[in-house]
Amino acid sequence: MPVANTMLTLQDVDSCQVTGQFTQDAGLKHPRYLLHGRLLAYLEHPSTIHVRDVVTGTELTTLRTDTMVFELATVPNGNVIAAACEDGTVHVWRLGE
Repeated sequence: MPVANTMLTLQDVDSCQVTGQFTQDAGLKHPRYLLHGRLLAYLEHPSTIHVRDVVTGTELTTLRTDTMVFELATVPNGNVIAAACEDGTVHVWRLGE
């Protein structure tokens, strides 16, 4: 069975102008905003986390784990992302500013 694509349109909050768009094959799961709303992290595959620039839609990095991710979390300042995995581990990454 084919997986439906998800189109994400990025808009400027003040002007409502479209700033970018991108498509993900498997949809967006557990989306989290990082670095004061400048980045978006989400799951595409159960063990693959994508981080995108919300202004341009450009993918900045892909983070991977060996097991299924159940949940994503961030710290208040948004420069750290944590992934809770099915094997009981928590993976933590620090993202650049």
